[in-house]
Order: sequence, then C-alpha cells, then structure tokens
Amino acid sequence: MITRKILHIITDLDAGGAEQMLYNLLNSMADSQYSSSVISLRDIGAVGVQIQEKGIPVFSVNMSPDGPDIKAVSRLKKLIRQAQPDIIQTWMYHANLVGGLLGRVSGCSHVVWGIHHHDLSRQYNRSRTFVVARLGAVLSNVVPEKIVVCSQKALQAHADFGYSTKKMEYIPNGFDLTRFRRLSDSRKKLHVELGLDESIPLIGMAARFHPLKDHLNFIKAAAIAHIAIPKAQFVLCGKDINRDNIKLVSWIQEEGLQNVIHLLDVRTDIPYIFSGLDVGTLTSKSEAFPNVVGEMMSTGLPCVVTDAGDSAEIVGETGYVVPVENPEALSDAWIKMLQLTEKERTALGYAAQERIKSKFSLIKIANEYIRLYDSLF
Repeated sequence: MITRKILHIITDLDAGGAEQMLYNLLNSMADSQYSSSVISLRDIGAVGVQIQEKGIPVFSVNMSPDGPDIKAVSRLKKLIRQAQPDIIQTWMYHANLVGGLLGRVSGCSHVVWGIHHHDLSRQYNRSRTFVVARLGAVLSNVVPEKIVVCSQKALQAHADFGYSTKKMEYIPNGFDLTRFRRLSDSRKKLHVELGLDESIPLIGMAARFHPLKDHLNFIKAAAIAHIAIPKAQFVLCGKDINRDNIKLVSWIQEEGLQNVIHLLDVRTDIPYIFSGLDVGTLTSKSEAFPNVVGEMMSTGLPCVVTDAGDSAEIVGETGYVVPVENPEALSDAWIKMLQLTEKERTALGYAAQERIKSKFSLIKIANEYIRLYDSLF
C-alpha cells in the first residue's frame, strides 16, 4: 500500500467546529494510507495539543492577526517544502488563501480547500475576513483542485459569492459516537450539581458568547417559557458564559431569570451535560454546519433549533426547527417538547441518535474525505 502525505494547514487551533473536525478526521484516518501533519497559521492552541498527543506533528508559524506578516509567510513556505506533501488540505479562508498559494508555489499540485463558514455579510465579518473571502472566490478557479464545503447552505452561499461551483463538494462534519453517547445517571448528577430536584425539567445550550449565537434570543424565550412552565430551568455553557459577562447577566436580570438560568462557563464534560438535559437547543442567527446539534443528538437529546445553516438538515424529523430571532416560536417549541411524555421524548432522542449514526457518523464522513483524496491521483 502506497503511503501518501497530507499536510493540513489551518488558520488556528483554538476550540471551534472546524478545528474539532480536523482533530476527529485525523483520528479516523490514523490507519489509512495517508500520513498527516498539521500547520497552524497562529499558535498551536488547545486542539493542537490534543493532536500532538496522538503523535501527529503540529507546527505553528505564529502569524500576526493584524495584517501581512512576511516572516510568518516565510516560515510557512519553509515548512511546506520540508514536508513535501502529496496533498495540502487547508481549513478556513485565511489558510485557504495563504496555504493554498504557497502550496502551489512550493510544487504541490493537489491542493484542497476547506470552507466551514456560511455568513458572508459585512455585518458579522471583519473587513479583512470579507476581503480574504472575496479573494478566495477569485482564486477558487485556479488554486484548489477541490473545495470541501461542510454545509449545503454554505455551498450555495459561496456559489452565489463567486466560488467555483465545479470544484465544490459537500462533505458534512462527522460525529464521534464513542464520545458523544448517552451517559447513564447524568440527569440525576446534573440536578445534584445544580442543587435542583430531579423533577425539574432542564433546557440547555452549549455555545460561546457571540452575536451570531444569539443568547438574547435564548433568554427572551426562557422568560416566555418560564411563565408557561414555572418549574422549567435553563442551562448555558461555553466560552464567556459566566457571571463575569456583564452583558449576559444584565439580559438575565432584565427578564428576572437570575434564579432559573445556570451559567456553567467552559465545560470539558459536554456529553455529561447533554445527557443531563431534557431539551437541547441552538438559537443561532447564522451557522454553517453546527457541530453542537449533532453532538446533542448523538447523546439521545431531542433538540429545538433555529433554522440557521444546516441545522434543519441535521435534525430532520427528530426535533423542532423554528425561525431565527423569534423567541416566541422558540419558546413554543420548547413548551411543546416538554409537554411530550417522557416516553415520547425518549423516542425522539433515539431517532436523533439513529439519524446521526446513519448520516453523519465520523467513520462515514472520514471515508468521504478518503474517497476525495483518492480521486486526486
């Protein structure tokens, strides 16, 4: 069997959807005919450390986020030439542009771009990111051999933006079903942790604090749901989801919910959190392919999601999909979910697990990447 070398170049390796998918893909391809190494344009980050712990080489060029960095570009070019990859797979706009161009200059003919972003508006993108995305559209006809897009909505958005439609291929993110699974006794343990009676229904979301995640929508919906079902309480976790977040806390206080919303900050035990909830949710205004929805479903948690990115495609008939920025509709769906019998919610959760297993399992998605890589030769 011929071993071929893949060099993955990614903008950064902090916790995020694309970064986690790279980590999962590398794990799944460990026994394939492809050997991998990774370069981060920024620092190595938390995900980079996890990749290193798997014995996969990870390098950083410490590129400045504030503008052109000639020294970092020189370091990247040197690392690419040292690696002599058969394939360069880039992840996200900046890595697509810089890594793709330098890969071609360095003699690698098989460059694959990765798009993990949906919203291309100026409202929610830095001006530099918008410019890089626009340059990517222009160069998509000449630099990459293929372009992997993780979301059907993102594929259409980038086609409309000018990216080469003949090169784009939809490969969704995949989920590690050995990690994200139902954990017994989690519901009881989570209630004990929160100081609640086990009869209290819990609605929860895991998302960093960012305008596109729309935590205000969550809080306004929680205020409505709390009137209809006073016993219900709410769990939020993620980066900057804590009492030090003045804006978030002020929203909660304005709705009088300080005693029923629990802020758990960053958690490393997300499968336990999801296994302890009764309803999982995502309230985003915009997404590409939101990993968190598949992760919730993998634990058997029935979900209510906003119609952002591919959320509806992931959920299918196993949960409820509501319009974005509509707390009334969101609350109505939560209430409808809580009014189901425990048996009915369990059945939805089981259907959610089976949907992820059949359509989005990590093994299935890794095989799609391998199929794509094989097609280059």
